[in-house]
Amino acid sequence: MKKLRLLDYKIIAELIENSKVSDRKLANKLGVSQPTITRRRASLEKQGILQYTAIPDFKKLGLSMMCFMFVAWQPEVRTRERESADFAKKAAAFVKKHSNIVFVSTGQGLNKDGVAVSFHESFGDYVKFRREFEIEWGNYMASMESFLISLGTDNILKRPSSTYLANYFREKIRS
Repeated sequence: MKKLRLLDYKIIAELIENSKVSDRKLANKLGVSQPTITRRRASLEKQGILQYTAIPDFKKLGLSMMCFMFVAWQPEVRTRERESADFAKKAAAFVKKHSNIVFVSTGQGLNKDGVAVSFHESFGDYVKFRREFEIEWGNYMASMESFLISLGTDNILKRPSSTYLANYFREKIRS
């Protein structure tokens, strides 16, 4: 990967906030030429640094819950099967089958080995999903815990938005 320039970070911050902005408007805002923005944006896209997506209001789309599921695998799974091709294929197939799962990763913390983030229309939908997960993966798990978030609550201090990340990059640029 090529080393990023200060201009690249400025472009990234602006595009995180508004990926639909034209190269011309972006160039005017950042004080560079439009061809420079076009070249830098193309380079960032080619490197896979820039990818575009929309973050909708999940509640308005009928999703009432977000779930963080934390899993600890059995000790023998951690050392042997988790690294096997069969385990990886099975995991990939399960994730592909459930399009409501938006993030899955191994990791460390809370005495767990991995996390999955999913969205659900209702608590009943979540219970059905969890039951299917337990049937599929129960023999491999030592434990599983979930943290459920009601998307209709008034207690959400920050809704999912990449604007916060854009501000983070702007602050890094200033320092």
